[in-house]
Amino acid sequence: MVRTISLTELFLHGPLCLYTANLFLSQRGIKRDLFSLLSSFLQLIGTIFFVYDEYLNNFVNVCQAEGGCFDFGIKNVLLFWVLFVFINPLLMLLAFIHMYKAINNILAQERWKYENCAIENGYGGNYYDNFIQDEKPQQFGKKKQKKD
Repeated sequence: MVRTISLTELFLHGPLCLYTANLFLSQRGIKRDLFSLLSSFLQLIGTIFFVYDEYLNNFVNVCQAEGGCFDFGIKNVLLFWVLFVFINPLLMLLAFIHMYKAINNILAQERWKYENCAIENGYGGNYYDNFIQDEKPQQFGKKKQKKD
């Protein structure tokens, strides 16, 4: 299971994250938010599968010490406590944060609710405030009537 997750992250999730990062740097819009949602969801699912598989197998891959997971040797502290216990919940939290922001951005774009959008421009204001127009839209294609 661990090899499958590792290969999936290497060949599928890695390029997807690079493409999503490129979208974040180059454009804004629903495409960027959908790819952010997809890559965050895959990160969350991969982390859950990885942690649950280790839990079912009594942490054989992450607890290398002879005394088990609660042996506080330097190898066990780094591998189990730092990389497994601390980093995995952090990855899950970051995935949830990105999913929350992406969903808010998608809903703001779909419903035209600019005040709920999580994207801020460089001045601290909402990015989509630039597109709000209070004036009536112009009507094109109507002929002007001549006055007699």
